[in-house]
Amino acid sequence: MSETLVTFLLTWLLWWVLLFTAYAGLLFGIDALLTAHRRRQQERQNLRHELARLDQEAAASVQRIGAAFLATQRLMREEASHGARR
Repeated sequence: MSETLVTFLLTWLLWWVLLFTAYAGLLFGIDALLTAHRRRQQERQNLRHELARLDQEAAASVQRIGAAFLATQRLMREEASHGARR
């Protein structure tokens, strides 16, 4: 009787250890997946911010090029009008 009880308790303990190990592994796996997902989301957000910054820089560059073009046109017209007067 005692040997049967010990066998039963050891079997019961082994099953609980296996279940606990599987559950802990599942939790660690889910945590790793969530961490990877958060990291990818953060990387995407960083890329979006970088893209917005580059877009603003490009818009500012286009504005500067446009202003330089207008200034060049004005200077060429002034030069042409001075040349026509001479």
